[in-house]
Amino acid sequence: MKALQAHKGNRAWCHARRSRPSRHSHAAYSLFELLVVVFILMLLTTISTLSAQDQWRNEQTYAVAQELAAWLGNVQRAAMRGMRCDLTIAPNANPVSNGQEMARASQTAGTSFPTSCLTYSSLMLESVPSPSQFTITPRLLTLTFTPRGTIANTSTDPVVISIANLAGGPVRCVRLDGLMGALRVGYLVGSTCQA
Repeated sequence: MKALQAHKGNRAWCHARRSRPSRHSHAAYSLFELLVVVFILMLLTTISTLSAQDQWRNEQTYAVAQELAAWLGNVQRAAMRGMRCDLTIAPNANPVSNGQEMARASQTAGTSFPTSCLTYSSLMLESVPSPSQFTITPRLLTLTFTPRGTIANTSTDPVVISIANLAGGPVRCVRLDGLMGALRVGYLVGSTCQA
């Protein structure tokens, strides 16, 4: 009986010894597995960086469109005080970069009012960092805001001014409805400005 118990104890000890990892065996990753993990991390980093850059360009273009729409609104309100205001969009350079003139307003000759659109005579691009450049279409667009706040000399209604970042991203637009004088900022889809 003692021999049987000793034999059972010996088997249990041998089984426990076999199931324990030896001191010399180490669980390690192969070089291929490490390279796959590094590749996946680099791919995810690249995708997130490109997505952040697209979002940044979109925000810059939106800022330029908002700046133009706010300036047009100020000129329109000045015209509603009794002064006809003539506007020229992108009068000098296209593409436009930081510090350059995006739009210009002038007042009809021979009239003088205390509040005029000359208060908002030119719009300089100041809302984006220097290396960014934007194309404004149509170039040398001339509009006239009447004292009713509507657009006088346009052949198309609505007037759509598109703003595109040369670095890429979606094209933004400013839409002017001539009859109502409403200003909207949106995305350019085809030739339509969708707010």
